[in-house]
Amino acid sequence: MIRTVLAPALPFAHLAITDQASVATDLEGLAALGGALLLRDKHEGSSAREGLAQMLRVATTKLGIPLIIHGDAALARQVAADGLHLPSHTPPGAIAGLIVGCSCHDEAELDRAVSAGVDYVMLSPVLSSPGKSRPLGWDRFAALARRCPLPLFALGGLGPDDLAQARSHGAWGVAGIRGFLSSSWSRDPGT
Repeated sequence: MIRTVLAPALPFAHLAITDQASVATDLEGLAALGGALLLRDKHEGSSAREGLAQMLRVATTKLGIPLIIHGDAALARQVAADGLHLPSHTPPGAIAGLIVGCSCHDEAELDRAVSAGVDYVMLSPVLSSPGKSRPLGWDRFAALARRCPLPLFALGGLGPDDLAQARSHGAWGVAGIRGFLSSSWSRDPGT
């Protein structure tokens, strides 16, 4: 497959992911980078997750940060999120009014996401990351990126300071959890 981007360029290249331990994402630094925030807390109950989503929607709106909700289209619409991110085992597809992304881990999942018409894909793990499968490494990531006509985010052991390296291997941007925690990166938009 020839790499030609089908989707319009996304308004962000940095995607910070929250989980139960990382609500401490540096939102002001993320705003300075023009990044987006993905609420991925799978461990909260529905009412706690709804409250967190509403709190984050207020904060991200104030700072001009796109908010993406993981795996819950109803919650994304309820809090007027900008996007929805789907896990690899969920059939992806376009949803009117939302940026839709999909997690991918191999060639088959990438092909399925492209065919489904999502706006971006997240490919992982690129580097070693706790609790994740064997890393792809940059060479395998680059080979898969060449096949993907959509904006592709590198995930797994990465943070904002890794954007140049990720782009040199075919990524649109970088995504991460620990790499985006407060004070763990340079906050220099030029990196």
